[in-house]
Amino acid sequence: MKDISLHLLDIIENSAKAGAARVQIDFERAGTRFEMWVRDNGPGLPPSVSGNPDDPFVTTRADRKVGLGLAMLRRAAERTGGRMDVDSAPGRGVTVHAAFDLGHIDAQPIGAIDEALAAAISSWPGLDFEVRIGPERRVVFDSRAVKKELNGIDFSNPQVHKFLSFSLREELAPLGLAAGPLPDVS
Repeated sequence: MKDISLHLLDIIENSAKAGAARVQIDFERAGTRFEMWVRDNGPGLPPSVSGNPDDPFVTTRADRKVGLGLAMLRRAAERTGGRMDVDSAPGRGVTVHAAFDLGHIDAQPIGAIDEALAAAISSWPGLDFEVRIGPERRVVFDSRAVKKELNGIDFSNPQVHKFLSFSLREELAPLGLAAGPLPDVS
């Protein structure tokens, strides 16, 4: 994967495919240190995978025999002197935590985290998302609150997607997690 935002999308996709109803994503950035946590309320990893969740040859996928996502995330984090941890128990969901030193010569770019989140929210409208930033875990996006305001309009609606992109970019830009200028929402 070319950047960290693609790793984030991969983890969210895993949560959606596992049957999670809610995903909570936390970001912290201080200097060159960047950390993200992705927590879901899905069924958790099965015992056959939980002992070594980033083994590319052990996967829950039925469509192929390898699962490279977590292995690639671990490698990307460790190349910078960071780390990747997975916490899971049956019936308790999964938490993936990754820490990076973005100042390291081998660090991948962050990518467009705002656009990755907007794409995920639009792609899995039945999945509830909460995005929090900073050590205080300030909530900057809660899809349940937005769904109430939309009154039945789907997240995949192009105007809603544009609004999501704008809102997420505005909130994540101070952390350097947004791509480019704010989109025009007129």
